[in-house]
Amino acid sequence: MDLKVPYGSEANKTKAYEGAKKLIPEALAKFGVKADVNCTDPTCLINAKGTGFEAKIHFHDQHAEVSLDLNFLLKPMKNKILEVLEKQIKKVV
Repeated sequence: MDLKVPYGSEANKTKAYEGAKKLIPEALAKFGVKADVNCTDPTCLINAKGTGFEAKIHFHDQHAEVSLDLNFLLKPMKNKILEVLEKQIKKVV
């Protein structure tokens, strides 16, 4: 786990997951990356995989966990990518 985003008082696991399904592809597009985004509804997991990276966002009852694996060339951008993903998740929680 690289990042933990707690929910606000009004958010819950389902609401956060449904909102993030729409926003995460937009966030990835900001970096000009093409990603295959798969959403697993029963487990509330979003998995985005592209050339040189894989991001997993798992929604739990009280928070969302983000894991980000990058290849060697993208590692310097890890903090910036996590920051953008965190902002997108916070928009829906």
